Amino acid sequence: MNNFFSQLKDKMMGNPKSDKAPVSSSTTTPIDQAVDPDTRKIRMIVEGMVQGVGFRYTTKQVADRIGVYGIVRNENDGTVYIEANGDVDKIADFIEAIRKSPSPSAKVEHVTVEEDATIEEHVKFSITN
Repeated sequence: MNNFFSQLKDKMMGNPKSDKAPVSSSTTTPIDQAVDPDTRKIRMIVEGMVQGVGFRYTTKQVADRIGVYGIVRNENDGTVYIEANGDVDKIADFIEAIRKSPSPSAKVEHVTVEEDATIEEHVKFSITN
């Protein structure tokens, strides 16, 4: 799992002049819980100008296009919370799309990604608030 995030970080941080937001990541996997190596369950906290600019709506569009499932919601502190599950490659593509900001009106400043096998398995992508 750490290799996945190391590769993702290398890929995303390889161009310091990129217009993509930085990503921080961590992993939470209970020892007694089996993990499917072909799927990932992540939560993301997106910071920046991401509320009131169509960010949740366009996030759902991107998730539907890529084929990942989960939820997106605004938080009281001005961030956007995302849970997503799906194929490893699709999740990597989804994270990349969020870093670039799916909404042309939004400005993503930072994305925190945490892998957590205890996240509920979603079967569609929904805006929850």
